Amino acid sequence: MTDPHPSKRFAVAVSFPGEHRRFVRNVVDRLAEVLGQDRVFYDEWYQAELLGLDGDLKLRRYYREESELVVPFFSEHYRKDWCQIEWSAIRAMLKHRRADDAVIPVQMDGTQIEGWEDIDFAIRKGRLSGKQVADLILAAWRLRQTEAESSPRSTPATPAPATVDSRRISGTQLAKHAPRVLFGRETELAALDAAWAKGTLNVYTLVAWGGAGKTSLVFHWVQTRFAAKEPNWPGVERYFDWSFYSQGTGESRQTSADLFIAKALEFFGDPDPTVGGPHERGERLAGLIRRHRTLLILDGIEPLQYPPGDPQAGRLKDPALEALLRELAADNPGLVVITTREHLTNVEGHATTEEQQLDKLPQEAAVELLRHLQIVGTDEELHAAWQAAGGHALTLNLLGRFIADAYEDRDIRHYREVKFEAADQEHQGRSAFKVMIAYERWLLSGGPERQRELAVLRLTGLFDRPMAKSCLEALRAEPSIPGLTDALVTLTPQQWNIAVKRLSEVELLSVSADAIDAHPLIREYFALQLQRDQPEAFRAAHSRLFDYLCETTKPHRPDGLDGLAPLYEAVTHGCLAGRHQEACVKVYSDRILRGTGSDGFY
Repeated sequence: MTDPHPSKRFAVAVSFPGEHRRFVRNVVDRLAEVLGQDRVFYDEWYQAELLGLDGDLKLRRYYREESELVVPFFSEHYRKDWCQIEWSAIRAMLKHRRADDAVIPVQMDGTQIEGWEDIDFAIRKGRLSGKQVADLILAAWRLRQTEAESSPRSTPATPAPATVDSRRISGTQLAKHAPRVLFGRETELAALDAAWAKGTLNVYTLVAWGGAGKTSLVFHWVQTRFAAKEPNWPGVERYFDWSFYSQGTGESRQTSADLFIAKALEFFGDPDPTVGGPHERGERLAGLIRRHRTLLILDGIEPLQYPPGDPQAGRLKDPALEALLRELAADNPGLVVITTREHLTNVEGHATTEEQQLDKLPQEAAVELLRHLQIVGTDEELHAAWQAAGGHALTLNLLGRFIADAYEDRDIRHYREVKFEAADQEHQGRSAFKVMIAYERWLLSGGPERQRELAVLRLTGLFDRPMAKSCLEALRAEPSIPGLTDALVTLTPQQWNIAVKRLSEVELLSVSADAIDAHPLIREYFALQLQRDQPEAFRAAHSRLFDYLCETTKPHRPDGLDGLAPLYEAVTHGCLAGRHQEACVKVYSDRILRGTGSDGFY
């Protein structure tokens, strides 16, 4: 764990004979990845300082005075003169800093070095790799840091907080998926506080069905505990969040974390995020994250997990994300907060990880939510609605907004017209779908304005991610798609904006500068409706989106993940339109793979 306020210049210093340089380099590279190169003394990294007279005195100072832990590599070669000069300084440490237990040798062979007793334990290399030896050294260093912090022998000075200039805080992707107000959840907020404060916890996972309020909880925790505090972001040196809802939510659609890994590597200072295979990039990102006390939020990772019923259910499909979480579960000075609909098996069993189920919205919080929406009724009637909705947060929010929209009296007893059933609570999303059925019927029976709003909502069923405004314009263009866009093609820009704004005000849509989005369960509802009830319009719309993305993506073979993203979307739309061969040959093979065979890119 990186110490942001070190007591000495180096966390770890190594002493070794030249014969072991190659192995030691593997060890220090791993140490530097976790601690930062400036916290590891390795002679090649400090040649300029060592040049000139009194090199032995400089080494003595580094080992005796400026290092928290010294690691000599013992072997028959360590008996050479220069190594013995270094060892003499280290032996002096054994005498003057014995209580610190600040020397941990690595025994490369069975050679006994004078001054290190048989009763003292060392790391035995045996068949261990450089990375494994480094991880043992890190564990020993962390243990000593923990003991030093809790020891009554000394009272450390209160560390200065990170300055605003030293922090790096990313923009957030969570706001568009979170309601404006959080109701209840005091217990869950306190649990997140405890997770952040607990120095031995590296990964914290929130598991719940879609619409239970995971994103809202985490977003409001970040905003109230960090962003709104004075000084801003107390205790956080780096902040980065990523919503996988922005890359697709279908289990069979989004199976790569490449875009997230690339953007995160760029944010954390990697010189070339494209270098290396998935595992290597995931491990490299973990190393960069560990250099600071980082709060990393990964929201909605279930599309990257094997689905229920699969033999590997719950495991991550993506090798880069798997490597990242494995490394951070092992060592992380900050915290990773994950939200998902499924149990995450990759990190289960680690003492440094914790998984919590997000329960239904508490009864009193649901009453507070419905009262906030100006729904009227007795507490007993509101409790009955809460029970009928299964305490599902999104369902209750949709229910309140539907009643407020559809009924002038705003009476909660109208919930009975939704026709909830006990079985709804046994299936993910079904209670929310029941409210959407009622909402859809009401919009359909309303005047032209309500019908336009329904037509806009139905378009969300064509996307598994935020809808680019340019794609929406393509769908609204003449000729209309029968049964889908008839009410939209003749709209003036003002009429379109009014419809979108109203849907945004009732939180059925969220709007950003270049995209419009809806909660994934709302998208899923309309996707099912379109496929089942209007299959021809469903295919025609996806066909139009396929053609539009193919025609507008320039150059013909774009570079980089950002450049290729529209083509990956085009492949999805082409397949859903039934144009599988074109999507495979004309887009995937020709434009993404750049051809196949001896003259291809791959």
